[in-house]
Amino acid sequence: MLEAYIDDSALENYYVLAGYIASSENWKIIEKNWQTLLDQYNMTVFKLRNEVTSGAKRKRCEKFYRIIEENVICAISVMVSKRDLTEVVNEVIPPPNVTDWNKLNNPYYFALRALVQHVNINLEKLGIDEHVKFIFDYQTEAIHLKENWKYMYESVTEDLRKLLDREPIFMNDNEKLALQTADMWAGFVRKWAAQGLDEPVKNLDFRAIKFNWDPKKDLLRAHISITKEDIMKEFLKAKDIHISRYLSYRFS
Repeated sequence: MLEAYIDDSALENYYVLAGYIASSENWKIIEKNWQTLLDQYNMTVFKLRNEVTSGAKRKRCEKFYRIIEENVICAISVMVSKRDLTEVVNEVIPPPNVTDWNKLNNPYYFALRALVQHVNINLEKLGIDEHVKFIFDYQTEAIHLKENWKYMYESVTEDLRKLLDREPIFMNDNEKLALQTADMWAGFVRKWAAQGLDEPVKNLDFRAIKFNWDPKKDLLRAHISITKEDIMKEFLKAKDIHISRYLSYRFS
């Protein structure tokens, strides 16, 4: 089974949802080696924000990244503009049977949908057709994610739905070390976004965010920056789906 560990990172207008996918067997290897490094540096938990305060810590961060680099299948990330999302919510009239339309005025729904779609696309490229279990850091707004997962699950294609659980799983990164890897990737993507940089995500340009080391492996990456046009299309699609179900229920 494949497992995707996901964390979020937000800065001003940008919201990032990101993490890594690996087999359950490889996650065990990652966590074992991760714990060894934590013990070596007398750390209880890895947080990227703590690794930017000195050159020595940035170098230490590289050792953690090498564990990830050698064991995961791919890195996944999605970036959403909160401003664009709010504008679309205000422009689109909700369908008659939906009373909680404004709950979609947060980035989770679109980040989730884009995330699972790109996971599916990239697994197909690798010839992998396996169930993906998504595990989120409990701090990533568990309530919102759970609510919006329902919308996402109901609106994706049947083929994609087969790869997903009906509900996401939440764990604490103090207890599940794999989630600390997601904190790292989400933090990297957020830092690139803060500089208006999308291309470094594709190029793994760590030096652009002052981490003075280079990747040793060209890790498969799936990254998308969601535009206002993307958000509008998804809103209209979701609206059509709900109206169709509403009419079917009312008049059948």
